[in-house]
Amino acid sequence: MEKIDLFERALAINGGDSVPVTLLGVDLSLRQDFTGQEVHDIVRALFDHADEALHDQATRVIALVSDSPKEDQAAFVDKLMTLSLAEVMRIFDVIGEICGYRDADGNFFPISSS
Repeated sequence: MEKIDLFERALAINGGDSVPVTLLGVDLSLRQDFTGQEVHDIVRALFDHADEALHDQATRVIALVSDSPKEDQAAFVDKLMTLSLAEVMRIFDVIGEICGYRDADGNFFPISSS
């Protein structure tokens, strides 16, 4: 019998192709397929670095979830930083929903990998 990798089974997201999004005229591509390790890294970036500046945290998360060129990612984060904290957090909720690691209610890991 083949072993089941619980980490991958619990966290991996097989959501399909990347999706183009825009924020106030700045375009970005968001991934929808993630290994368990990548989802783990995203969640750690969102929660384990509360002492980091918001810009640094946003840069780290966008780098993990986007397959756009680095300069597009940087422009997206710069535009994001023009918003209020409440707006930034809501944008991250929507990004999480699009990428598949959050549901519409903000809960993490709504999609099963099986």
